[in-house]
Amino acid sequence: MARTRAAILDAGAELLLEQGPDAVTPAAIAAAARVSRTTLYKHFPTRPELMCAVMVHVEPHEDFEHTGDLRADLCRLLGGLGAALDDDDRRKAMVSLLAQEQWDPDLASATSSVRGTRFDEFQVTLDDGVDAGMIRPGVDAEDAACRLFGPMLFRAVMMHRGTTQAEVDRLVDDWLASVAP
Repeated sequence: MARTRAAILDAGAELLLEQGPDAVTPAAIAAAARVSRTTLYKHFPTRPELMCAVMVHVEPHEDFEHTGDLRADLCRLLGGLGAALDDDDRRKAMVSLLAQEQWDPDLASATSSVRGTRFDEFQVTLDDGVDAGMIRPGVDAEDAACRLFGPMLFRAVMMHRGTTQAEVDRLVDDWLASVAP
């Protein structure tokens, strides 16, 4: 059972990274994993569940440990995305997923689920910063995400590259200076 699930996720990840989100279909994954579609649907009853699992498999999510050092926590959160975007295949897959979800409600559901988990960690980090007196109260998490992650996504989409850790550190420092109490 676990081996079959792993084969399905490996096949889905390979299709996503090599051919993009259009290639990630139940039929293609079943064929690549050498399982029946019935078996695939036993593990992943809906396409959004399948897509979500494949995306998490491509970029595994580990529980984020908050250290209490706001700057270090933000740099680690953003640095992880910067590293993922620095990998050509992952960057192409992420950019393609973001574009395709505009027209594909199943994909939008899956990407929203994955983003929600990561955004929750970001929100907790900001709340910790407010509690510690390092961020003024009332800072909007969505605005903060746009100001911090936006430049990274611009580099990925428009410049076809990731964001270095030094660039991440500057983004965080500039943002922290703008929201200090």
